[in-house]
Amino acid sequence: MTSPTETTPTGAPATTPIAKAAAEADIDVTTFSRKPLRKRYPFTPYPNGWFIIAMSSEVKPGGLKPLRYFGRELVLYRTESGKPMLVDAVCPHLGGHLALGTVMGETIQCPFHNFRYDCSGVCVEAPFAKKIPPAARLKPWPIQEVDGVIVAFYDRDGNDPTWDIPATLGEGFSDPQCQSWDLRTHVIEMAENSVDATHAVTVHGANAPTALLSNDERGPVWQVGWRHWWPMKRALAQLNLGAKMNKLPPGFPEVLEIDYVITFHGLGYIHLAFDLQFVKYQVHYRVCSTPIDAETTELRSISAVRPMEGASPHIKPMVAGFIKEWTARELSPDFPIWESKDYLRRPALCDADGPFGKMRKWAAQFFPEGEGPLPSRA
Repeated sequence: MTSPTETTPTGAPATTPIAKAAAEADIDVTTFSRKPLRKRYPFTPYPNGWFIIAMSSEVKPGGLKPLRYFGRELVLYRTESGKPMLVDAVCPHLGGHLALGTVMGETIQCPFHNFRYDCSGVCVEAPFAKKIPPAARLKPWPIQEVDGVIVAFYDRDGNDPTWDIPATLGEGFSDPQCQSWDLRTHVIEMAENSVDATHAVTVHGANAPTALLSNDERGPVWQVGWRHWWPMKRALAQLNLGAKMNKLPPGFPEVLEIDYVITFHGLGYIHLAFDLQFVKYQVHYRVCSTPIDAETTELRSISAVRPMEGASPHIKPMVAGFIKEWTARELSPDFPIWESKDYLRRPALCDADGPFGKMRKWAAQFFPEGEGPLPSRA
C-alpha cells in the first residue's frame, strides 16, 4: 500500500500529511491535528453502505487475508472454487484467530481446534465432539466482487443490503490500477469534496470553479454532472512532463475541459467517468473510502482507461499511467485539509459553493436517524 502515513506497531499514524506540511511551515500541529475524530465529526465513524475491503488480486483461491475495518478484526478468504468470503476473525468456539487458519475446499478451518465452517457460516466439523455446539457458527458478511474489487456491506443493525454496486468496466478497459492512503478523517469528506465547486480553483489550481451540469438523486445512489477546466501545462508539470515546455505538444489543448459524471453509491464508493478527447480515451476512476477504525480511513484511488473510436491502442499503457499519477497528485492537496479540519453541521455557505445542502440531506440516510450530518442552511 502506498501511504503518506507511516504507522507504529499499534497502527497509530506516526507522520501524517498535515504534520509534514506544518513542519515545513514551522507550525506546531499538536494543538489541532491530533484532536480525536469524535470531537471533529459529531456522528458515527461507521455509516451504512458498501465499502471496498480489497482488490480482487489480493486474495487467490485457497488464500486468506487478515483485515481491520469498522473497528473490527476480519478475515477475507477465497474458497478453492474462487468464491470470496468475509467473516469476523474470532472463532466462536474458543476465540482462535481465523487468519491463522486454513482454507479447505469450500470451508475455513480454525487453527486452534480445527473447527471448520462452510460458506453459510455453519460449523461442519468439530473434531472429537459428539455434537457440534449450536453456537459454533459464523455470520458471513454481505460482499460483492465487481470490476476488480471486493466490497463489503456494513450495517450497524446487521441488515442485508437492499442495493448493489453495478459493474461499469466493460470490454477493452485496462486493468484497474490502485493506490491507497491511510488518513485521519471521516469517509464523508471524500463525498462532500466531490461537490465542492470552488475548491477546484483554490486547492487544485483549476482555471475556474466547476460548473454543475446535472443532479439526479435516487435512493442510496446520487449522480452529479460537472464541467472542469484544467491548465494543461500544469497537469503535465505535475507529472514532471513538460515543466520546462514553452509550448504544448501538437494536439494538446491549452485548457483541458472535462465533462464528467460522478455517481455516489453510498458514501464509500464514488465512481467518475469522463473522456479525454485529445487522446480519444475513456476514463473510469473510483475514489473509495473505508473506515478502518474510529480515527482512520483508508482512501483508494482506482483508475482504468479504454480507447475510443479512432484512438491508438498502443498508447493505452501510457494513458493508464498518466491517469494513475494525475489522479493521485490531484487528490494529495486535500489530505492535510481533511486531516485537520472540523466538520460544521451548520456551515456559513455562500452562493458559489456546490450543492452541499442536497448532499447532506442525501447522506443522512446512511446514519442513525437524527444523528447524521444535518442539512445545511441554504
